[in-house]
Amino acid sequence: MNEAHSQGLSVKKTIMRRLSDMAYTLEPDRMLAYRWMVSGRLQALNGKTPVEAVYDGEGERVVQLLEQFGRVLMANAAGAGEERTWFSARP
Repeated sequence: MNEAHSQGLSVKKTIMRRLSDMAYTLEPDRMLAYRWMVSGRLQALNGKTPVEAVYDGEGERVVQLLEQFGRVLMANAAGAGEERTWFSARP
């Protein structure tokens, strides 16, 4: 494996760790968060799953989306006066 390829994998692993940490913060049920990461196809990612997007080089976009989801979730929960997890807030 050449050095550039190895560095690319390292960056993707770092982004995947960041994505996982963020998803688990937003959704305490790790199985639900994991299922979303590997099978949740998002229109904002052109129908890709978060994992597919990371491995297609769109990792920062996935992280930005999670940050947006988190802000919206927290604002909605605060306004409703209740604590909601990420998936319980989704329709």
